[in-house]
Amino acid sequence: MNPAARVIGSILRYDKRTNNYKLALIRSINDVVLSHPNFSQTGKNVAVPLKRLAEFWLAYYWPFTDLQNLVMQGPRAKRDGVLRNDLSFRPALTALRFAWEQHFGADLPSDGFLLVAELRVPRIAATYAPELQRAFDTALVAIEKALRYPIQYAGPGGTQYAIFPPPQPVANWPNAILVPGASPEEPCLLIEAQLWAAFQELSLYGSRPFAFMSGVYLLKVLPHRLRTEARHIAC
Repeated sequence: MNPAARVIGSILRYDKRTNNYKLALIRSINDVVLSHPNFSQTGKNVAVPLKRLAEFWLAYYWPFTDLQNLVMQGPRAKRDGVLRNDLSFRPALTALRFAWEQHFGADLPSDGFLLVAELRVPRIAATYAPELQRAFDTALVAIEKALRYPIQYAGPGGTQYAIFPPPQPVANWPNAILVPGASPEEPCLLIEAQLWAAFQELSLYGSRPFAFMSGVYLLKVLPHRLRTEARHIAC
């Protein structure tokens, strides 16, 4: 296994296994990589906007917020006598899903992907109610904030930014490629060229981590199954 592939494995190996943020981070990076397969041929680092990763997270976690069939990703911590949410962005994402249901009725687990895809098209986005667009923007802001945690703590326990540098605008990385459609001013996650190529290689060859994190699996499986699978991958 090449060094970059080992880095991907280490993100799972050193996961605290109390939530699936790191799994979602890997899957969202992988989905971006698969959307731009030609980037690996350039040999350059790639800047991925946090907003783009947050959009994938919104779609991944959409089924977790079904109030008729609530899925908790793990135990809820109690701090200062207050019971915290299992997902820091659960209130914002739940409010978005409620707004969606108010406008379109009963939804499907895959509607998060539909919402993201439609709001990327200005002509279609213009047909959405302003309150639904505001709820979408609020959810993305909350998810972007949560994204920073697994980015900071990916890798060996106790270390910070061991694998990824702190998110910054692409202007701070003049030799990096910016994912199309992104603004140069927005915060981005820098993926080194070797790591980008490793994501692509592992995906194309049906690596177990990416096979296990396929869309159907992540949308259907319960959180404790995610943690169990992560343990198997790390072994």
